[in-house]
Amino acid sequence: MAETYFSEKQLSTFCGSLAMMLHSGVSIQEAMRLFAKEEIGVYAEKNEKFSSELRRVAASMDQALACGENFAEAAKETSMFPEYTLEVFRAAELSGRLDDAMEHLAGYYD
Repeated sequence: MAETYFSEKQLSTFCGSLAMMLHSGVSIQEAMRLFAKEEIGVYAEKNEKFSSELRRVAASMDQALACGENFAEAAKETSMFPEYTLEVFRAAELSGRLDDAMEHLAGYYD
């Protein structure tokens, strides 16, 4: 497992942006595609390193989702999310409340 994860600010940005998209009816896979293509650059920090990491992570997650993996497992494979965050992802998927969980995680990391 990686020793370097997204920072708290980056996690807040990721989760908050994802929450907005999910609340708007965007599918989780389409959200990953938007992150990967940086079509949502307005939500990303003005930090090129984070933007490139986010694109890489989102592209990896998009591929995993396309292969039938769930969101939490796709996130785990990137080694960029802390265990607590992954556990919240798992629970949120099981309950069908990923959008709400993302909103809460954004606030938690903010």
